[in-house]
Parts: sequence; structure tokens; C-alpha cells
Amino acid sequence: MATLEARGLSKDFDGTVALDGVDIDVDMGERVGLIGPNGSGKTTLVNVVTGNLKGSGKVTFDGEDITGRPTPELARKGLLRTFQIPRPFNDLTIYRNVLLPLTNIGEFDNPEERVVNVLEEIGLKDRADSKPTELNLIDLRRLELARTLVLEPDILFLDEVLAGLRRREWEELMEIIRELTMESGIVMIEHVMEAVMQFSERVVVLNEGKVLAKGQPEEIMRNEKVVNTYLGKE
Repeated sequence: MATLEARGLSKDFDGTVALDGVDIDVDMGERVGLIGPNGSGKTTLVNVVTGNLKGSGKVTFDGEDITGRPTPELARKGLLRTFQIPRPFNDLTIYRNVLLPLTNIGEFDNPEERVVNVLEEIGLKDRADSKPTELNLIDLRRLELARTLVLEPDILFLDEVLAGLRRREWEELMEIIRELTMESGIVMIEHVMEAVMQFSERVVVLNEGKVLAKGQPEEIMRNEKVVNTYLGKE
């Protein structure tokens, strides 16, 4: 079972502390919520763990030190993330957008078949020949998910995949996430509290670059520090 362990992650930007000694663990099949106010360090944490940003501390994955490894190498190992703002290639079709990660990784059999299967499972099969510019927001979110799920991640960070969606839309997307990531470890960075609390087995709360609290969702909802710092402002 692949396990992600991060210890003492720190990062500053020109003297402004974004992360200050943060620890986080995720096992395959586990659902972890990562919440906190804007600017609390959530996305910075994801960027450092997944190789998009250099920081200090140590990250191990399946027992191997992967600190500072480039993002493509981590993707090959099964550590992936989505982006809050989808980043499709607008000149490529939906099909080609999902095929491209497989082409870049180059370690999967029957890539074309894999793409077709993922597009069908995620609800974009009928849009395979469309361009990303033709998609609405929820379908762009589906596409962003498809580009990671086609690589069969062991650990997947979801960075605000529900942002901007109406309730009916985010409920639909959450059902897809539940069904298609049952064997993956998921870290869900999100401001839609109802969704993250229903989805997560445990929750980590960041504030000003530090861990404010950890616990099961019901414990976090009752935590006075969390309510005063974050939940009471929602």
C-alpha cells in the first residue's frame, strides 16, 4: 500500500512564511480534507509535495524519499494533482487532452482504450472531439479530473475542484470522484464545507502556514479554534 508522508514542510516567499513545519500523511484509499482560510498555505503545500514548488522538509512516497523530485517523475510513481484553474490545451480535442499525459508518461498499455474508458466513466465520451473552449465549467472540471485519473493515481490532490459550481453540479462531480477514486488516496482542498466534511475520513486545518487542527470531521466542526478562525467566517 503506497503511503505519502510529508515532514516539516516549510516555504517562504521573500520573507513571507507560507508554510511553517507542516506534517501530513495519506494512505492509498484514504480520504483527507485539507481546509483553511485563503492564504493559509493549502495550495503551497500541494505544490511543494507534488514537485511544482521547491521548499524545505522531507517527502516520502511508498518508503522512497521523493523530496524535490520533478513533477513528471512523481506522476510516473502515482502522485498526482489537479489545478484549481483547469489547464487544458485549448488547441487539442478532449480526447487528445486526456491521451497526452499517457503519451508523456509512456508506461501504460493500450493508451487509446484507456482514454475512451475514462471519458465514458467521467461523462465526456460524447464530447471527445470537442475543444476545451466549447466546455462549460463543470465539464472543464471533468476534463481536469480525466487527465489525472487516466494515469491511475495512488495519491491524488484535488485543488478546489468544486469552485464556482452550483450545488447540483458539485454533488454530481463528487459522486464521480467517489466512484472513480475508490482505491486512491485523496487529499481534497476545498471551501465547500458540506462536501469536504461528507467526503473526508479526517480533516487537516491550516492557518497562517501551520497546522491548526487535525481530526475526524465531527471533531473539526466542534473545534473552538477552527470555528473561531475559519468555520465561523464561512
